[in-house]
Amino acid sequence: MARNLILETEPWAAQGETDHITERLLAFMKAPRLLAPGSRIRVMWSYEKDGETAGAPAAQAVTAVYTDDAGVEYRDHYTFGLDEVLAAAPVPSTGARTASGEDKALKNIDHAIRSLSANVAELRR
Repeated sequence: MARNLILETEPWAAQGETDHITERLLAFMKAPRLLAPGSRIRVMWSYEKDGETAGAPAAQAVTAVYTDDAGVEYRDHYTFGLDEVLAAAPVPSTGARTASGEDKALKNIDHAIRSLSANVAELRR
């Protein structure tokens, strides 16, 4: 059990007036929490669309600080590089598609299964 888990990092400045992630992400990282074995924490790290950028810089060093049940402290260091992560973990395609014609039912089933697979893949990221 990881107790009193916090994530230490050098703070960064918001990337503009529309940056809706930075302030909340930095506050989230400072808040101590309990993390059970095998569990994960998922957060919105950054956002970029149509020239709007928010969140963490492209590369950021983070230290996870926590104690175990015996009170022993651990410090694990990581560097997150978005360019590398995004290259290795592309976002699956999304959205259902429909079809028409003779094999309409089979095509719609195929598209539904693809949509389900994409959503399940997104849960695993």
